[in-house]
Amino acid sequence: MEESGNKHQKSWALLTAASYNYVVEFLQPKLKPSELKILLLIIRKTIGWRQMEAWISPSKMIEGTGCGKVSISKAMERLCVMQHIEIRADDKHWDALTKYGIKLGRLNAPKKRKVYGWLYKKEAKSYYSVHPAFTQKISQWINKNKSRGDEDEK
Repeated sequence: MEESGNKHQKSWALLTAASYNYVVEFLQPKLKPSELKILLLIIRKTIGWRQMEAWISPSKMIEGTGCGKVSISKAMERLCVMQHIEIRADDKHWDALTKYGIKLGRLNAPKKRKVYGWLYKKEAKSYYSVHPAFTQKISQWINKNKSRGDEDEK
């Protein structure tokens, strides 16, 4: 039983390290500084803490990145389009949001986040996660580097 838990911890550690390495090696040259800071913050708050998603308040986003509100909003939109992150509303608000064309609580566009904030004021909580496509790229990158490491050992 303990061995299984240890294996699980190692896989999270590998995913965390691989995520940072992938971002630095491949994405950093393509991302604006604000996008890079936000992506690293979301990786830290989710994968780094072994969570699938995390609620990050606007003030914590500003504090954690050093970026302004407008810069953060534009960066989040671009990261969503590039399928690096996902943003969703609190589950309890999904039904009402459907009336406004916001399906499955997806808040990937700034206008949707604005509507959500306007409707629910202080109750509005946005949850952030790395996009499944991003996680898949990390897994492929890990496997590619594993096979390269296996060849080096021969």
